[in-house]
Amino acid sequence: CYPMGYRKSGEYCFIDNKFVKQSKAGESCENSFECESNVCVSGECISEGLIKKILNWFKKLFGEEEF
Repeated sequence: CYPMGYRKSGEYCFIDNKFVKQSKAGESCENSFECESNVCVSGECISEGLIKKILNWFKKLFGEEEF
């Protein structure tokens, strides 16, 4: 079978080796692989749009230079 957390087709392999639908932004989670965006923060799935806003903020803060 697949390892726990393996993702495919909008689902992830859970501890009982069954595939479960990934959660949407705002829904509860324990692990990032449970979320469609692959980001779980403080027990909640975060939207991809919010992640992009945060990354853009850092780009503006530090400029477009590569580190």
